[in-house]
Amino acid sequence: MKVVKIIKKISFSLITAFILLVIYLPLYWMLSTSLKDPYEAFELPPKWIFVPKFDNYIATLSPGSGIFIPGAHTLSPKYFVNSAITSLSATVFVIIISLPAAYALSKYKIRGGGSIMRWILSTAMAPPIAMILPYYVLWKALNLIDAYPSLIFMYIILNLPLAIWILKGFFDDVPRELEEAALVDGAGGFYRFFYVTLPLTFPGVVVTAFFSLIISWNEFLFALILTGSNTATVPLGLYGFVSLQGIMWAQLCTSGTLYIIPPLVFIAIFRRRITRVMSLGVVRG
Repeated sequence: MKVVKIIKKISFSLITAFILLVIYLPLYWMLSTSLKDPYEAFELPPKWIFVPKFDNYIATLSPGSGIFIPGAHTLSPKYFVNSAITSLSATVFVIIISLPAAYALSKYKIRGGGSIMRWILSTAMAPPIAMILPYYVLWKALNLIDAYPSLIFMYIILNLPLAIWILKGFFDDVPRELEEAALVDGAGGFYRFFYVTLPLTFPGVVVTAFFSLIISWNEFLFALILTGSNTATVPLGLYGFVSLQGIMWAQLCTSGTLYIIPPLVFIAIFRRRITRVMSLGVVRG
């Protein structure tokens, strides 16, 4: 029996190590390539041990630095500002809209509530490319192409169905007896929502905001069609490293490394709440 247990532990460790290798090897490759000379990035066999250089970061973020990289393309900080404005704004509006919607669908008997939830789910299944043409015509008529409101509105539409479904699940888990006790004490609907139910579902709000922020931060299609030089986001900036002359791998990996820093900061700040909610989802499943 001891031999069987040892074999199981070894097998489990090997499988875990393989999965971690598959997950983290691309990240390591991206980070290491960003710290290599552009010519070293194409060497075969690849260099696993090398002297890190920050020329790619300097040339990517500072076009006037004097560092020359063949075919270099700069990733303007304006891309990050535009992504932050659109993603954060859309996330705030998604939370503001989805909270009362999910609460009403969870706590009140609404005629056709099940049909409404299925309709919301169906809107989430619609491919974004199918809706971009009519919205482009609308924003063009309103003269809102290459403007923040159009992109923020599209991100709200993109994230709202998922947000309502997630938050409704958390509101469903709040015992109705708590609100009934508050009602007996004379609490109104506004008070019950903000001071009884919402604090209990705050971890779900954080996770919903996280998913909305990540989806908006990574979105490419709407940004490609609806933005221009003034409101282009980071995904479009990354796309600039792909040209007819080839792909600038060193700078692309550099920009990709910078691109994932804001989501990692968000995860680091709310790591405990996100982990707690994910574990609750596993237990309930």
